[in-house]
Amino acid sequence: GGGGAGGGGRGGGRGGGGGCEIEVSMAGVRRALDDLVARRQDVPRASPEVHAAYVQLDNMEADELAAISEESAVLWREQQSILAELASAQHRAKLAQVSIAWLEAAGEAAEGDAAGDA
Repeated sequence: GGGGAGGGGRGGGRGGGGGCEIEVSMAGVRRALDDLVARRQDVPRASPEVHAAYVQLDNMEADELAAISEESAVLWREQQSILAELASAQHRAKLAQVSIAWLEAAGEAAEGDAAGDA
């Protein structure tokens, strides 16, 4: 069998917390399933229904892990792009500072020449 429909991921990326409810919910489902099997002696753990429920839960968890991994990769690429933009902006700022210093030095030199000519 396959993983099923997959679901919508983790709630839209930034803003945090999108996947927490899903993780808690899956852990709760697993606990409830374990409790049900423990209480209901007439439903053996090896029954096809119980096995299918565990397989479905495992598939849900695998889908969630895949979504988390994909989101992590997207966020890492965004971070690298932002870092590259920051480095470029810092470089442009340094060039602007040097240009301003040259212009100020040229202006002071011109003022000195004008004072010397007078």
